Amino acid sequence: MNYFVEGIQGSGKSTLVRKLSERYPGCTTVMEGDYSPIELAWCARLSETQYSEVLEQWNDLQDQLRSKSHKEDNCWIVCYTQVKSGNRDFYQQLENYEIYNGRTTFEEYKDIVLTRYRNWQGDSNIFECSLLQNAAEDMILFRDMSDDSIFDFYKEVRSALDGKEYEIYYIESPDIEKNLNAVRVERVDKNGNEI
Repeated sequence: MNYFVEGIQGSGKSTLVRKLSERYPGCTTVMEGDYSPIELAWCARLSETQYSEVLEQWNDLQDQLRSKSHKEDNCWIVCYTQVKSGNRDFYQQLENYEIYNGRTTFEEYKDIVLTRYRNWQGDSNIFECSLLQNAAEDMILFRDMSDDSIFDFYKEVRSALDGKEYEIYYIESPDIEKNLNAVRVERVDKNGNEI
């Protein structure tokens, strides 16, 4: 069995993932920002040329970058948020290579996401935010897609996951405003400004 843990920011996903991990120690836990066979949140997706340029530009971080990089067909997946750097420019640059937030065309985005779901053959995984949150936010906030279009996308996701064993745990938040206020406090730049 595989488990997908979903919910809005601040709803307790990480806590539930931790509890599931304790209950099912034989499962592999995949948090946002980890290298995942299906999800690319907080990860950069770079061509071979882009990857070489990043390694050259951030020469002092090369060892860390290489240790957090995974080759997939014709691209590199870099778990850049796991690289330790005091230079915020590094994170801002690598963020531009994420597939979310309208950084790709929808056709390219859909192809990447559905291909990853189709190709995934894993078992005994616990995934945080790998099915709903990031994709839905991208479609709502950055692509201004209609509900029907979003439902159509998830019908394709359902088809791509056909035959795979999974359960979805969605944490329903009783106080959405409280969750969002907590996230606002956490997600600030070095000057305390909301990002």
